[in-house]
Parts: sequence; C-alpha cells; structure tokens
Amino acid sequence: MAKKKSSKRTGTVYYAPGSPMAPRRTQTPLATLRWVLVMASFAVVLAMLGAYAVLCTMFWQNQWEMIFAVPGSTAAKVTATPANVGLPFESVGFRAAQPGETALTGWWIPAATNARYAHDTVLYLHGAKASMSGSLPELETLHHIGVNVLVFDYHGFGASGGPHATEQQAEADALAAWNYLVQTRRVPEARIVAFGDGAGASFATHLAVTHPLGALVLADISPTAREIFEQDARARLLPMVLLQREQLDPKPALKTLRTPKLFLAWKAGSDAQTQANFEAARVPKRFADLRRAPESEKDAVLRSFLDETVR
Repeated sequence: MAKKKSSKRTGTVYYAPGSPMAPRRTQTPLATLRWVLVMASFAVVLAMLGAYAVLCTMFWQNQWEMIFAVPGSTAAKVTATPANVGLPFESVGFRAAQPGETALTGWWIPAATNARYAHDTVLYLHGAKASMSGSLPELETLHHIGVNVLVFDYHGFGASGGPHATEQQAEADALAAWNYLVQTRRVPEARIVAFGDGAGASFATHLAVTHPLGALVLADISPTAREIFEQDARARLLPMVLLQREQLDPKPALKTLRTPKLFLAWKAGSDAQTQANFEAARVPKRFADLRRAPESEKDAVLRSFLDETVR
C-alpha cells in the first residue's frame, strides 16, 4: 500500500503517483453540447445555402418553361392547319438566322390575286403557349381582309425542331422569317406588317426596332417575364436582377419606336397590358378594343390601319 504522507504545518495529504487512493482527474469531452449545437447549425445553414443555390441554378436554366410551351407537349404541336378553316395555304420552310440551326417551318397563306392588299404581307408572330395551330381564328380574319400572311413556328414548336424556345431564340427566328420574306418572297420591306400576338408582341417590337417594317400590330400583349415569374412563390425568393434572362417587355422600345402601331385588345380577358403599352408608346399609334366586336368591325379596323400605313 502507498504510504500516506502528511504535513504537520498544512495538514495537506499527499499520495504517491499511481496510488489507487489518488483522486482521478476529470476528463474534458472532445465535443461539448455547445460545440455540437454550433456544428449542427452550421450544417443546416450549409444545406439551406446548397438548396438555394440549386434553386437559383434551376431557375437560371429553366425559366423559359414558365413562358413557353414545352417541346413535345400537345400545345407545342401542330394539331390543325389552315385547311381546317377553309383557307388556301402552302407549307414552307426556311433557314434559321444562325448557321447550323434546324430550319423553321410555317404556312404561306396567299391573298387572292385581286385582293385589296395582294401586294402586302403580314408576318404573324404567335404567342408562347401554343403552336401556330392556335392562331387559326386570327389567320382567318387576316385572310378575309385580303392580305398575304406568313406564319411560322419558333424553334421548339411544331416541326421547327430545336431543343426549346427562348426570348432570344424567338427574336432570331422572327428575323429569319423577315429575311425569308425579303430575300425569297421578294416582299418590299415597307409592305411587311409584323403582327405580334401575346408574347409575340415583344418579338415583333424587337424586329421593328432592328429592321424596317411598314407597320406593327400588337394584340393582347402578354405580361412581362418578371410579372410571370412573380406569380410563382419560389421565384419571389430569388435574386431576379442577377438571374433573369427572359424579359418580354416591349414597353421601353415602344417609347421611341417611330413605326406606325396598332394596339388591339383582341380576345376575351384583361386589356391592361395592351393599354399600358399603348399609353407608353410613341406616336403614331392607335388602340382598338375588339373583344366583343363582330368580325365586320375587326375587318374595318384592320383595313383602316393598313390603308393608312402600307398602301
């Protein structure tokens, strides 16, 4: 046994090293509760940042899906042709704006030889939620007033191929259609009227800014991309200033565009966007609310505008 030593002066008891009687030192744990909580919180923050980064990346790559019909969906397919409404037409194809891209496909709907606007052509730019098949009622109206019509599908719609549409791609496709009219069909620039419906109004405005046109018709202008995105609660959490690539906002360009413009509230629904763009646009400009108008009134408005601009 270890001998117990004591000091008479202090009364302190000492034990020999290694003695079983010696008190054991308290061991300091490798991770205290506070350390565990800090690390757990750090891990949660990292996971949240990672999830947020993934959400930002997905929005950056796929924001077009909130605007355009998905390729291969029923809406993006050609489900009817002008023949379904009794219109004469010719299926056409033409080169895309960029070499190597899939050719674009569309319909040439000719006016009668002695029609009122037989020497004028409407370049019809449909909306983002359906192929050109969804525009047959409008095409029928345009044919009825006696004007040639070229309508086509953007990349990602119908038989035009390509992975999917974007605003930039649709603008390039509109330019390709303009080139086809000018170079292949030999239509004078001043006799081309760009008719943009829905999101197509933005593409038509961009074309009018960059290339000469006789006139511009903008119908049922769609909400801007920002307004569309903000309808999704997830998108409202993201830094739009850094991530937004799609704009769909013709208003800034319309403020300075000199091309004659006709704004139409065409189909049932709110005319707020069309009215707001009309008010911001530079003259010359006209506005007509045709949502409840008979076909005869639609014809009269369009003919009056064409008489003032391209004839």
